[in-house]
Amino acid sequence: MVEDDEHIQTVILKMLIDVGFFQVEMLNDGADVMKELVNNPYDLVLMDIDLPNVSGDHLTSLIRDFPFKNIKRIPVIGLTANAFPEQVQTYRNSGMNEVVTKPFEKEDLLKTIFRMLK
Repeated sequence: MVEDDEHIQTVILKMLIDVGFFQVEMLNDGADVMKELVNNPYDLVLMDIDLPNVSGDHLTSLIRDFPFKNIKRIPVIGLTANAFPEQVQTYRNSGMNEVVTKPFEKEDLLKTIFRMLK
């Protein structure tokens, strides 16, 4: 999970831990994402859009263009409160598989995560 807001980190972490199926690692700075993805295997990325140093949609573009280790195939779910249709389309154009808008319901986020992991 790449999220800089500690409150949102806590809420999502609790949701995922309560389900019992997930191991979650958190980053709060976009500058650390590529290093983490290159050095560790991940099944999915929850990516905030508004991050310090680099935006989540720009990071997703970098992930999709990465030529090694099948990193570009990792599902990316965008998390954002900026959800006008043209904004959501921009996020999808960057390579995000899905975009979940804040505030979100636990069930909606979990359904999206499980669908991306199938």
